[in-house]
Amino acid sequence: MRFPCGAMAMALILAQPAAAQVKVAGPPAQTVDQSWEGATVQKVRIVVQTGSDDLRDGSSFGIFLQLRDGRRLLKERLNCHRQGGDSKWRCRGMGNNVQRSFEWVLVDSLPKVRDIQSVGVGYWSGGGNAFDSPDNWNMQRLQVQVTARKGNGQFETRVLYSCTKNPLYRFKDSGEWESPQLDPGTPNAGACR
Repeated sequence: MRFPCGAMAMALILAQPAAAQVKVAGPPAQTVDQSWEGATVQKVRIVVQTGSDDLRDGSSFGIFLQLRDGRRLLKERLNCHRQGGDSKWRCRGMGNNVQRSFEWVLVDSLPKVRDIQSVGVGYWSGGGNAFDSPDNWNMQRLQVQVTARKGNGQFETRVLYSCTKNPLYRFKDSGEWESPQLDPGTPNAGACR
């Protein structure tokens, strides 16, 4: 039996099994929360834990938010206070493996969440007497939460960065530590790295 060329080709095509569709599994797509990214930061809560080397009385540390435009918002002396009308700072140390939390209410230069590139800790050795060596201490844990006002007027609090390591950073004399770059609009943006 002879088929015309077109009919034979059609019969061969119809006789072929359908090609299997292959789906390649990959990591889930990151979703960006636009309402959170555009929210205005109002308050920062900081949780710090020392490790096996304490922070002496008289030494101080602060937190900073490094913004994408190069500006840096800094809250110095988180662990310090002034008494009465005294102009002298009194800085309370933290023993080994002690955890404390601090709150920073922003009043000027309120950044959007999306503007925060990284967070960091600045440290200034102090206290003791002329015979003491500079203070060194281990930061074992740092968690930074921000409370931000969204466009609809509602406030939301999220963890911006959280990490625990032994140690996360060892401060020597004075200096600073800065987190890796953050992507605050995505889930787990401030995961420990």
